[in-house]
Amino acid sequence: MPRVDDPLCRPLRSPVPWRLALVVAFLLIRCDAEPDPDPGTATGERPDGVPFFAKTVLVTLDGVPVSNATVIQGGGEARWLTGPDGLAEVIVDTSIRGEWHLVASHPHARTQVRAGSKPIAIDEPNPIVIALTSVAPGDNEAYVFQHPGTPQLWESTEYCSHCHGTMTDGWYTSAHRSSASNPAVQDLYIGTATAARTPAACDVIGGRWAKGPAPGTGETAMRCFLGQGVLPDLNPAGTAADQRRFGACADCHAPGIDGRAGGRDLLDAVGVAYDYGIHCDVCHKIESVDMNASAGVAGRLRLQRPSEPALTQPWLPLSFGPYYDVPTAAMGSVPRDHFRRSEFCGGCHELEQTALLPGQDIDPIRWPTRQIPIHSTYREWRDDYARPEVTCSQCHMTVAFDVTNSGDLQLIEQTNPNVVPGPVVGWERPVGEVRTHEWKGPRARDWPALDAVLRVDLETFEQDDGLWVHATVENVGAGHAVPTGEPMRSVVLSVTASCDGEPLPATGGDVVPDFGGARAHKTAGEDWTRWPTARRGDVVRVVRRHAEWHDYVGHGPFGDGRFAAPEKGMPREGYVGQAQVVFVGADGRVGFDRSLPPGDVAYLGDAHPGRTPGDHSPTALAGAPGFGFARVLTDAEGHRMVPHFVATDVESDNRLLPRQPWTSRHRFAGGCDEPVIRARAALRAFPRDLAHQRGWIEREVVLVDLRREPERNGRRRPPLREPATSAHKKTAEG
Repeated sequence: MPRVDDPLCRPLRSPVPWRLALVVAFLLIRCDAEPDPDPGTATGERPDGVPFFAKTVLVTLDGVPVSNATVIQGGGEARWLTGPDGLAEVIVDTSIRGEWHLVASHPHARTQVRAGSKPIAIDEPNPIVIALTSVAPGDNEAYVFQHPGTPQLWESTEYCSHCHGTMTDGWYTSAHRSSASNPAVQDLYIGTATAARTPAACDVIGGRWAKGPAPGTGETAMRCFLGQGVLPDLNPAGTAADQRRFGACADCHAPGIDGRAGGRDLLDAVGVAYDYGIHCDVCHKIESVDMNASAGVAGRLRLQRPSEPALTQPWLPLSFGPYYDVPTAAMGSVPRDHFRRSEFCGGCHELEQTALLPGQDIDPIRWPTRQIPIHSTYREWRDDYARPEVTCSQCHMTVAFDVTNSGDLQLIEQTNPNVVPGPVVGWERPVGEVRTHEWKGPRARDWPALDAVLRVDLETFEQDDGLWVHATVENVGAGHAVPTGEPMRSVVLSVTASCDGEPLPATGGDVVPDFGGARAHKTAGEDWTRWPTARRGDVVRVVRRHAEWHDYVGHGPFGDGRFAAPEKGMPREGYVGQAQVVFVGADGRVGFDRSLPPGDVAYLGDAHPGRTPGDHSPTALAGAPGFGFARVLTDAEGHRMVPHFVATDVESDNRLLPRQPWTSRHRFAGGCDEPVIRARAALRAFPRDLAHQRGWIEREVVLVDLRREPERNGRRRPPLREPATSAHKKTAEG
């Protein structure tokens, strides 16, 4: 048989099977002067004519034959396990392009080919011996995490981007990269408003200008302190240094802090740990996942950093990943299947907590474990979606169709056409195996999947009391609740009707809850004529709270029967009416264009849900016709939509579970033959009031903007269905 370095035998490396079939006969004749194959070597052809041959592989671990080691051909998919004698009979597929290598791996050893990295030939004797060496156990706190690189940093092997450019470019645009440096994260941790950069700006928003920690530097600077924060709230004045509490924020937001894993101060994140948050070298040092432990590193995500000294660097390379055929010494790769499972993401995207503030507790009757759910994305996928074959990565790590392997083999071949796929540069992966590391989510406005997350169906009919609109919102595209993750997120649905461009007045029906935003609100009995923060053109909306409760289907006890409707925390609110502000006096007294009707609550807000096309700043819509979906955390004083570190209860959780629809009902005045109905659903990252207080950039992601002109024929119409469409890309026209 031919040697693999014979130029005329290189067609065997072609990925096109018919080429192999044409040259096999010629190769057998031309190379028949080569030594006869080992008598124990089996040969044959697949049904498509591609030749193969069998080899015996002996795998040792620390010099002793080892069972249950995995043997795979580089670039192949079939795997074999060694028996008690360390032997495995494997088939070499000659259609795999590049050098033919057999690769062995074991859970406690770095992946290897045989000594000398010599390719496999059909004529060599059995067995092929692959010697593995055990990885030193334990996590080495002296290890310094490697710089991941950036789209501009790739020249040196000191950066992961040197070999993994495409992966790094995608990760650099992700929220993972900014998990530690995100200003909103740091503001909530320290209790600051970073946007107020001068004493004057701080004074305007009611903050306190003082010296405090400067995130990412390890130093102090003058800052604007305003509002709640993990450090000030969890550590009252006088807390001893050795008793300070950090809320476990860094365990997930800055897992790459050098030294001890877990339990760190987020302010310990400097350099790479701060600038690059959740990066390559952190994730690929995760040896195992234990979902019974606490969230983050040193809990569910078990780090194993290398401790064996090396000749040219401090430590022998060690990494964990999803592939079984990566014997490159620079990686020191050990395969782990958890990279292909949702539990890996659940290491951080699942969090239950006790009351964190000193002296506070969780109601044990409502929450018997004295823990409340904060992040439940993993369990929503596991319990509510219940499709284990569709993992997190399959949606959030999109397929990189133009990338040959994670080491960018396609780019190497462009610069060096003589390169041969093998142990150093890797082998080609099947389509779908290589995925981007962008982790697309709701902040990725160019992600096509956002267009298919929600569907809104409109049903309109006329009764004696006016035009009724039923808006059904359904989560049709996400494998978890919408919204999910950060519990201060919400989806706000607004519903409007118009005739000939003029709004039809709402006369009743469901309304947007308080988390839809209000610059101020007052209850019955307060003075509804004074609104100091009002502006001309604003509206005051009045709602009535009924003695009934929405009995929705939510996550956990909000949907499994443990909570009755009142315990689900959403009273039925009905629209009463509104008046527009036409005058604001110096004392805060306002004039309206009409009298305010009586009701239970009055909300001061913005007049229109979407002022102009392309305007994605959240408007204050509490009390407007529509609805809202959120997990509402409350503190001991009953404040709603609070940051999780001050929460003592989940008052309500009506977020949209997979395939779980919700219908809201709205009534408008009649008066025309062709009313235009508009339903707009937008995702908000934070409560509008909190974002405004801290000066964060307020942007909402419009998931659906549906505009329909239904017929009016005096009877109920079938639903008007329209796929969800992001308003910043296009608007569905009727």
